[in-house]
Order: sequence, then C-alpha cells, then structure tokens
Amino acid sequence: MLGISSSETEKHLKMAEGLTDHVWSLEEMFTFRVPVLVNDVHEEKI
Repeated sequence: MLGISSSETEKHLKMAEGLTDHVWSLEEMFTFRVPVLVNDVHEEKI
C-alpha cells in the first residue's frame, strides 16, 4: 500500500480480522485484565 507504513497496515488488519475495534493505547494494554474462565465441571476424587 502506498503511503501507509507496515505498522499501520498491521493495525488495520487486526481490526479487519475482528480482533479489536480500535488501536489500543499503552495504558489499555498494560491495564487490561484477562478474564478467568471457571471450569463448572467438578471431578470427584476416589
């Protein structure tokens, strides 16, 4: 693409892939908390 750097292209590709809806700021990246998935299946110990 003419006039667009590779880093700008990568940002647009991630948005097009549906991985994000905006370019994240450094604050957003470092303060984002990944949700913990809880396993509802309990195994019985014999």
